Amino acid sequence: MRTDRTSCGLLPSARRPRPRTPAFTLVEMIVVIAVLGLLVAILVPSMGQAIELAYAALCRNHLHHLTVTMHGSSVAEPLTVPSGGSWTSHAVKYGSRELLFCEKDHEDHSARIACLEDYYLLQHQGSGNDWRMSNVAAILGMDDGVIQDPQIFCRNIPPAPVPHHGRHQCWCYIPIRKENQELISITDEGTILITFDPGTITIESIIGCGVTHCGSDHWLMRGHCTNGARSLAEDETIMQLGGNHCREVDPRSPHVIHTETASYGINSLIEPKKFSPQQLMLMDANEIVLDVGRPDWMDHIKPRHLGKVNVATVGGSVRAMALAELRDEYLLFVAEGPESTSLWAHRACARMKD
Repeated sequence: MRTDRTSCGLLPSARRPRPRTPAFTLVEMIVVIAVLGLLVAILVPSMGQAIELAYAALCRNHLHHLTVTMHGSSVAEPLTVPSGGSWTSHAVKYGSRELLFCEKDHEDHSARIACLEDYYLLQHQGSGNDWRMSNVAAILGMDDGVIQDPQIFCRNIPPAPVPHHGRHQCWCYIPIRKENQELISITDEGTILITFDPGTITIESIIGCGVTHCGSDHWLMRGHCTNGARSLAEDETIMQLGGNHCREVDPRSPHVIHTETASYGINSLIEPKKFSPQQLMLMDANEIVLDVGRPDWMDHIKPRHLGKVNVATVGGSVRAMALAELRDEYLLFVAEGPESTSLWAHRACARMKD
């Protein structure tokens, strides 16, 4: 006998109540947000630390390869370069120029502007002794030197063209193309583009719109007393930048300056034929030669990475050390004398001893 579902109290599927979908309560949502915030607070510093560790690893890699270039066929041979600034030239000679700079230092070229202290822009109004000298480093904002020409534009360059003395349209806008470049312009007549690359500074002469000229001439000069009394005849003309008598780019452009700069410093105790494989050789520093022993020499060691200093030994091993460790090693070196086992000590290799 067929049973009637309706009579048994069973409802058709269309009338059956659907199960209720669970939802987050306000308290649960607050807890989830709090947990997410806590995770972000934990992970963000860790990510920053991971980036710093990556920079430190690259830096150690640079130091290792720089050390290798200073040996012959093996690390048991004498160093091929003496202490002093010549070690950077040796690195460039063997194609390791890019290794002279820590990756972090590539982000900032401002410290290298000091290499332009002897360069200045010279303007002549066309008659008489109206010569105006403006120090390039001062223009770039890194020096208290002389800026005599009020027409100079640097970072805050206005839209082109701009009126000059209310009469001429004298300058055309030339954008800065890269982060490692600076643009200096004395109207459209004396525009130069300065590019900071590892080991070099390149200065290019650029002619602006070339439509009008304001009647003055401009040069890039190099001297040895740019902020005081001088004789222009004794200075070197690097290039003519343009003006009343020069409407084209000087064929001497670009001018390249080879800079003796590096992110690392060499231990001044290093000698060409006296060393031990464990002796400290190169390390993070703000001078290319660490004059070990002078009163302030420790101030020139630079803890770049998480407060640690990357150091390389003559034998090629590289590690990170705290500044206090380096200081303690030096005190050991001073206390023990010539036979010291300190990392700063220098002793003749066994095969070189008499």
